[in-house]
Amino acid sequence: MLAFLVARALDILSPLQPRRAALASIVLSTLFGLSDEIHQYFVPGRDASALDLLADFLGSAAGAAAYLAWRRLLLRFSRPAVGQ
Repeated sequence: MLAFLVARALDILSPLQPRRAALASIVLSTLFGLSDEIHQYFVPGRDASALDLLADFLGSAAGAAAYLAWRRLLLRFSRPAVGQ
């Protein structure tokens, strides 16, 4: 969800092309996941895990891909039909 929202924000607010915005959202969301893993390392009863970081990355990629798919659908259905 974070990557979807970051990609949308970057697409709207920055001069980045949609694919680059999606890639940047994956990087930013994964870095957020990394910061969470570092935080968990210092919390008693919690541990940092490379598998959790991998899950964060995969979730980020899925969110960014969902944003690009949503954007394509939105553009496809918002265009007026030919002859109207």
